[in-house]
Amino acid sequence: MKSVNIGLLGFGTVGRGVYRVLESHKEKIFRTCHGNVHIKKILVRNVERYRNDFPDISALFTDDPREIIDDPEIEIVVEVMGGVKPAFDYVIDAMKNGKSIVTANKYMIAECGEKLFEAQENCGVDLFFEASVAGAIPIVKALKESLSGDEIKEIVAIINGTTNYTSRE
Repeated sequence: MKSVNIGLLGFGTVGRGVYRVLESHKEKIFRTCHGNVHIKKILVRNVERYRNDFPDISALFTDDPREIIDDPEIEIVVEVMGGVKPAFDYVIDAMKNGKSIVTANKYMIAECGEKLFEAQENCGVDLFFEASVAGAIPIVKALKESLSGDEIKEIVAIINGTTNYTSRE
């Protein structure tokens, strides 16, 4: 039986939601993936506050990103901090350490997407950013797989509740 350890960067509204979904769907994940998903560490700004607010999982909290980035047992880093800095630096360092990334960070993808994709390629890891696109509508997978025979050079848009579209020639 396979077990996958996850490091969670951020425990705000989105981070808590990720934690709750993974915890409440453990059996379904096990049946679907034939393995366990385990959140090993959660990066927060104020460890004491979170340890007081969430005593049942207090041992998971850290304020040191290196405890996630450098942990050889953590295979996947889920980044839900928001903003570009320091999230981008943490993600790049995690990729360099062989960790695949899942992010919901629209701002980081928009500002640093090319650098992230280059790092992903160079490090041989996965970068999943579907949660940062179109309100998490599964459009990225559809574009990659269903239109793989087409030559799409670039799509530039903000699609999320309201839409702003720009075409570059």
